[in-house]
Amino acid sequence: MSFCANDFSTKYNIGKRGFSMKKKQRTLLSLVTITGLILQLLAGFSSETVNAAETVTKQVVLVGNLQKALGNAGDWDPSSAVTKMADQGNGLYTFTGTLPAGTYEYKIAIGGSWDENYGEGGTPGGNNIKLSLNEQKDVTFYYNDNTHSIADSTHYTSLSGDRQPRIAGTLQPAIQAGPAWSPAESTALLTDDHFNNIYSYTAKVPKGSYEFKIVLGKDWTESYPSSNEKLNVLADTTITFFYKQETNEVYTDYKPSGSDGLIDKSAL
Repeated sequence: MSFCANDFSTKYNIGKRGFSMKKKQRTLLSLVTITGLILQLLAGFSSETVNAAETVTKQVVLVGNLQKALGNAGDWDPSSAVTKMADQGNGLYTFTGTLPAGTYEYKIAIGGSWDENYGEGGTPGGNNIKLSLNEQKDVTFYYNDNTHSIADSTHYTSLSGDRQPRIAGTLQPAIQAGPAWSPAESTALLTDDHFNNIYSYTAKVPKGSYEFKIVLGKDWTESYPSSNEKLNVLADTTITFFYKQETNEVYTDYKPSGSDGLIDKSAL
């Protein structure tokens, strides 16, 4: 078998090209691997940052000339940790403290400064809210961050948690609020976001005919009205349900453009 220099050169060049290609492939693979690791690290960092942000509770502080009486170093202090209100969920914040007899003024400050604050009527930067006590008393203060409504227990009393109004009836499955006629499993919980003793809940209701009641708590001890409330929805509609605590009245804001097939009681 003969072997010439040209054969050797050809094989050498082919081998050289193969080695070069493998080297490029390894380099490319390394770059892809490194890029993937960097993206994973960035994704993890981003996720941790978002989770950390989600766990930060908004700083909502009761401020006024009552803060010293409640144990704070000074009055009108928007950064106070002593009179920071507790987050109860769904935008509701509360604070309860014992105040001696006297006349007080207060507001709600957000974020530890005066940049965002709410006064009388929930008005941004509004007037101070006045409070007078004839004797020492425990007072609960309420703030709703969704409506910016403010109240205190000297003129407002909310239903206790074990009596929170909820929808129970054939409506429940339709609005994904639990099995029919099951107040214990109902997730359609009405809240008093304006502290006016009118509780409400809003849901998108599919077309259909339904019956329901408002139940106070998880059992049937107390429910309204005495007869089932009927609702005939002509088309998928977002409806707000109301319960008025002072009169136990139950009603909705549903006003179809045509007849809903129900008798207008007010016309009788």
